[in-house]
Amino acid sequence: KLQSRVVKKVVGLVWLAAQDVAAARNNDTYKEYAGAALSRMMSVDRSTWLRVYASRWARFKAAFVELDAQALQAIFIRHEGQEVAKELEM
Repeated sequence: KLQSRVVKKVVGLVWLAAQDVAAARNNDTYKEYAGAALSRMMSVDRSTWLRVYASRWARFKAAFVELDAQALQAIFIRHEGQEVAKELEM
């Protein structure tokens, strides 16, 4: 079982990953967080960040990118369906 402090850190990491992906999508000049900055935000040692959290960070970010792509694709498909329905009504 995970300790509550670890759970809090992982939840914080998830939110940071979501914010990082959103910022990168909305700002062409956005620069990703450096590992040192992320370790400070998580209140962990840089070595702990690299050993424990860095791989999770990468997986969380990849998951958010995939979720974003899936959501955009679903919206596009729905929009196409509405356009086809409008054409059939005419």
